[in-house]
Amino acid sequence: MDVDALLTLRADVEKMLVEGAAVARSDVIAKFLDEAVSAKRGKYYSARVYLNISEYGIRQKETEAIIAEVKARYGSSFEAISVLWKGRLY
Repeated sequence: MDVDALLTLRADVEKMLVEGAAVARSDVIAKFLDEAVSAKRGKYYSARVYLNISEYGIRQKETEAIIAEVKARYGSSFEAISVLWKGRLY
């Protein structure tokens, strides 16, 4: 993912944070996390992903399950995958 795409993605997330409800934000976590990890695949290093979307605890367990699913899906492509979300490393 290039810089322009990341800036667009960030702008889209910021807009959604302002306009959308917490549930709407939690609905996009899987998509954004998958895109972020997938973009780093094939670069032969550990994937460090910062998930800066808050859903205010509405879907905590579901989000943790999404993180586990994405890590399992791409695990063979990396030495390690780390996701920092809400101050916790997954």
